[in-house]
Amino acid sequence: MAAIDLNLMQQVADSGKYPFLLNSTDVSNVAKIMDAHPDLFGLRWDDPKSKMTDGGCLIQKTIRSDGGSEPNLYGFNFTTQQGVKSYRCFDGHIITNELFGMRGEGKRWIHSNKTLVFDADNPEKPVKEHVILGGIPLFFESINRLCEVAAEITGNNDTKKLHEALTKIDSFTTEDYDLELDYMFVDHINGSVTFGFDKDYDNDNTKIVDLINCCSEDGTNVRRSNNALLDVASDPLDSGDCNNCVVIKFDREGLSREVGISLGHHYSKLAPPETKPMDNYGRYSQKVSSHNECVSLVTDVTANAKWFTEDIARELSTWEDETITTNLLAAIVAYGTDYGYRLDVSYGWMGPGGMQTIPGRS
Repeated sequence: MAAIDLNLMQQVADSGKYPFLLNSTDVSNVAKIMDAHPDLFGLRWDDPKSKMTDGGCLIQKTIRSDGGSEPNLYGFNFTTQQGVKSYRCFDGHIITNELFGMRGEGKRWIHSNKTLVFDADNPEKPVKEHVILGGIPLFFESINRLCEVAAEITGNNDTKKLHEALTKIDSFTTEDYDLELDYMFVDHINGSVTFGFDKDYDNDNTKIVDLINCCSEDGTNVRRSNNALLDVASDPLDSGDCNNCVVIKFDREGLSREVGISLGHHYSKLAPPETKPMDNYGRYSQKVSSHNECVSLVTDVTANAKWFTEDIARELSTWEDETITTNLLAAIVAYGTDYGYRLDVSYGWMGPGGMQTIPGRS
């Protein structure tokens, strides 16, 4: 059996319940990616020789307010070496930097896993690598190291604007410890790197405003769009049930004017790896309740803002109720743009229906 059960995926597509989220084209695209990489997907995910962390797939679909289209992307989770000061990219390039040895107190090891993200039209290599960084405080040393990584990935050594933006959200020289580096997307094809900064939940969005003002000019459509998105996201940003990130991108041209706000959940609806719900059912129930509250809040505020059609909003709100596969609504990332907004909707599944425990090893 291959790493991903395409039969289950096809059953969900054939149900007709999620015409936007999952259809036969998605199944064909995943099959095409798997066929292009037998070294990655030839074994069951739980085979000791496999580096996959689960038997699922993450799908990203983009919605643009101008009606434009972008390719669907498909991500797969893999383990990677922990506790080292380097990161080995898919193409073999090794980024060595002190940034990869930093982590916040009590946080998971840096890049404890990664997600390889593919475009089925060009499946030979991933378009992006999603690297978990695990909560790095922003201070002068980590900011300098982050700029070094950005320069190495993009080939653009002029990181002054990036450094200026990060200094405005510094964790220690400002009064409020609010943002810390959580992940990065490495895009070798377009020469860009995207950073996600985990935000504490509170009603003070001053640092997000500072970041928006640093990235975009006053009076521009991008600035207005970024501020409008911040207004829509205010309730999830203030919710202890939601895990929110602020997202910026640096590429060959410099710091992007578009600032993203990622709305996701703190907790999974499944028990941690190698545990069962009944091991600590009270705590498990609290986490499931928090997860459900976040999903409900995020889908409600985005639907009320008319970011989605009613049909898509209904699919998002019922996606995790599926019984054929164990589904997960991961995050909605909204970007302010010249034309209005762009939404990257990420969701997927981890395996067959009825799972109670996150697959993989803790």
